[in-house]
Amino acid sequence: MPLTKTEKVTLGPEEPTTESTTLPSGFRFNQTAAKAHAMEPAHTRGVVSSRGLEEGIKLPPRALPSGVALSFNTDGFVADLNAALAANTAGYVMQLRQHGQPIASAQSGLAHRPADGSESWMQTVRMHIASCSKLITAIAMTRTLAAHSLPASTKIIDFLPDYWAKGSNIDKITFAQLMTHTSGFRVTGSDTFFPIMKSQVATGVTSANLGVYSYQNMNFSMWRQERGRRQKRGHVLTCNILQRRFIFRGQTRTARSSRLQTASSPR
Repeated sequence: MPLTKTEKVTLGPEEPTTESTTLPSGFRFNQTAAKAHAMEPAHTRGVVSSRGLEEGIKLPPRALPSGVALSFNTDGFVADLNAALAANTAGYVMQLRQHGQPIASAQSGLAHRPADGSESWMQTVRMHIASCSKLITAIAMTRTLAAHSLPASTKIIDFLPDYWAKGSNIDKITFAQLMTHTSGFRVTGSDTFFPIMKSQVATGVTSANLGVYSYQNMNFSMWRQERGRRQKRGHVLTCNILQRRFIFRGQTRTARSSRLQTASSPR
């Protein structure tokens, strides 16, 4: 079984030489960037995000008259979107794709206001993808579960940090329930920092909430959490909670624990 490897690398002709760490899984990350990453920036505390289907007004299904064929007016869609967003937001950018290929795009206004650097929206401007990361996480975790012949109905309790306290009904939560927001976790607000996740698991979930839909960021941040008892707060492994067991699957607990490597990484 390969151990963690650290080496000096230069990623490009204009890039400085930095330390790169390769984990047993083959994943490589930049130690300098990882250590400089702020896990809990002040401006993210107390932020509240939409809870999806639990908010807003549900529109009734529309019954189409017999013989009516649907089509999509691409130009009309872009024009209506621009009319709704251009005058009502600081700025926006969009790209519409079909079969993986761009078929329309638009942008308007500022990505950064003058106080933040004054940058106009362009297709190439990087952005915070927010909860779109849930889709990426779900894809990665579905593939990871399949690669190790674990059904989504597998309970999560054996894949949580050993030193975490586990409250009521934690032993009943499955990976599928995390991905479908039916785990039973209920977090006030949208913060899902490490101490919050640890506390929620220690508190447990009620029988009434287990299996009931409620959009919670924690359901997906649980897949991307810190794994080592010795790690300092704020240092999170890019390896998800599954990798803690999977890399050393088949070995005894003692053997696994003695070979686990810890490292810092950005989320």
